[in-house]
Amino acid sequence: MDKKNIAIKQVKPSQLVPFIDNPRFNEAAIEPLINSISHFGFINPIIARKSDNMIIAGHTRWKAALKLNKKLVPVIFVDLSENDSKLYN
Repeated sequence: MDKKNIAIKQVKPSQLVPFIDNPRFNEAAIEPLINSISHFGFINPIIARKSDNMIIAGHTRWKAALKLNKKLVPVIFVDLSENDSKLYN
């Protein structure tokens, strides 16, 4: 992964694809996160794989953004293989 070119991009939440095997079940955290994003803004970006826009980290933030009808969310796109994406997730 090229750490020198890490940049936060603003993208539509609908462009992101959830990782089907996401090991975390954070449904109870969505409402508190909505409150946090409403108060502080969207500070912590979502991490997604550059090749297919699959979310590697940030599923709960993504779900909160969808419920808030956010037009854009901050995303860091990374070049990770499918295996490394699963390991990171």
